[in-house]
Amino acid sequence: MRTSLRSVRRRLLMLPACAAVLAATLTWAAPEGDQKKTGSETEAVAVPADLPADAVDLTDKVEVTVNGTLRSSSRTAHSTTVTVKNISEEDLHGPLVVIIDELGIDGLELTKADGKLSDDRPYVEIVAKGSELKAGKSLTAQRLSFKTEKSLTGEERGKFDPQVRVCQLDETKKTAAADQDDTGKIPGKSYTQKEFDQVASIQDKWTVRLIQEGKREVYGTAIAENANGDLVVKVYTQRSGTDDLVPDTIDEIPVEIQPVGQIFQPGPVQTDTVYTAGKPHKAARGNQDDYAATADPQGTGQPISPIIPPTLFFNRPVPIGVSISNIDVFIDDGTSCYSGTLGCRCVDALGTQYILTNLHVAGARDETTPAPGRLTGEVGDRIIQPSTGDAVAFCEIDANLPNVIGRVADFQDIEYVDFFSTTFAMNRMDACLVRANSGAVGYLPATPGYTTLVREPSHPYIGMPVQKYGRTTSYTDGTVTAVNMNTLVGPYGSGFGYFIGQIEISTPLPLLEAFGQPGDSGSLIVTKQSRWAEDGQPVGLLFAGGPTGFIDITIANPIVGILNRFGVQVDDGQVGPYQTGGDDQTGVSGTSGTVVPDGPAYP
Repeated sequence: MRTSLRSVRRRLLMLPACAAVLAATLTWAAPEGDQKKTGSETEAVAVPADLPADAVDLTDKVEVTVNGTLRSSSRTAHSTTVTVKNISEEDLHGPLVVIIDELGIDGLELTKADGKLSDDRPYVEIVAKGSELKAGKSLTAQRLSFKTEKSLTGEERGKFDPQVRVCQLDETKKTAAADQDDTGKIPGKSYTQKEFDQVASIQDKWTVRLIQEGKREVYGTAIAENANGDLVVKVYTQRSGTDDLVPDTIDEIPVEIQPVGQIFQPGPVQTDTVYTAGKPHKAARGNQDDYAATADPQGTGQPISPIIPPTLFFNRPVPIGVSISNIDVFIDDGTSCYSGTLGCRCVDALGTQYILTNLHVAGARDETTPAPGRLTGEVGDRIIQPSTGDAVAFCEIDANLPNVIGRVADFQDIEYVDFFSTTFAMNRMDACLVRANSGAVGYLPATPGYTTLVREPSHPYIGMPVQKYGRTTSYTDGTVTAVNMNTLVGPYGSGFGYFIGQIEISTPLPLLEAFGQPGDSGSLIVTKQSRWAEDGQPVGLLFAGGPTGFIDITIANPIVGILNRFGVQVDDGQVGPYQTGGDDQTGVSGTSGTVVPDGPAYP
């Protein structure tokens, strides 16, 4: 049944996205859809030929898709995204940039430009110097940001009529290239992207060997920075004093040991404990009306009262970040009483709404074959809010099940290993997609929390400030302290999963207020006033941490790979489906031999 569903989803995602082709005047023909301009339409499209000598027009070589309408994150801040596909038979070498000839709205100005042409026309760089867009391939959606002096009316929005071109700049021209300085270093860092990639390659090569030779006291590695800001390989060990098991350097890269007490664990909570300001107490029970919640006529799923615990029953649509679990597992075995977190609402290319969370939250089933104790899922299982563990009567559920909000639609299996495996099957995600019932789920968290959510994800970097809203600790913020984390996590039933390319997040005072706790599994992690990302951009999906008790290290799956795997995007409240982005937007399987890099560690 699972295989059949996946094959159907793949066929659906291969269907052409709903798009309106630009006419000669580039009229916005479908406000809620996408529009494309291709090289085959060159004669019909009125494109000025007034580019300066330092830019070459690539209209005949690319297809540009403007994805959806103009979206606003505030009164005066707006954005849209474009997807660029190379429709020629040759690779296009960077620097490639996007310029805008016309927007259709008076006073709408491009912001966050990466540079200007010699005639002072601003551009946004999409392929840096030294990189290329291969023939027949597409880039991920590129954000274009705009500003206005005042808010836009509905009539003004209807005039949004972007005329977008892709140009190739002279290779000798200095471009943004992520705003690198003359030394080529990443902004604010002591190293270049090339140096980071070299360290990652060394770390990847050594991790399994360190685990296998670590006498069950070495769990994994990550890339971090030392006190001077230089790159180091962090090695997670059971205890301090493991110098005899871990070398001081690996291929001349310094090593720092991080004792964690035990293997990182996936974190559904089996009790009714929650935390406020770092202090544990019993989960609140009852109807949210007891807390004088304000109605939500806009259907955002964002109650206004800041005192509502995420463990309560919420009127539909429920906010994200609240308590959920799988009711069918509980009915089948009578013992699977637990709580996890509703991560976010997602939407696919057909406009269908889903819930994204962890497999160990929404799946939570033991597979009887081929090996007992292996975690899996079951398509069609019902997901409830609140969870069995947060029901009005602890671990007792009304047989009528009035709190079902969706059913399991797809999930990524987790491959298992042990310390002495000769080969390590690789996992990239602990993720499950639940098809949401109509009107059941909103797109914003319960307050207090982040109040803006952006559809386009961001890649993590060391030092990135992030935030999340989850079932156990509600709103917390922290910092990405390591990336490319390759480590054992478990147990999942009776086995361990070896996860690669993960994100480590910590707080300055983890023993007083941790970023995550058991029960926060499935929480969506987003940016918070990041230097290189817009506030509210999805970064990761919380799924594990350690040690037990206060979790001083929280682990998240990078969100980009998850979204590509399921063919969805995080729903930011904008109505309608999204453009899938082209041939190179296929997902990753998360298992050995088929993993695909999620992108650079830095913007």
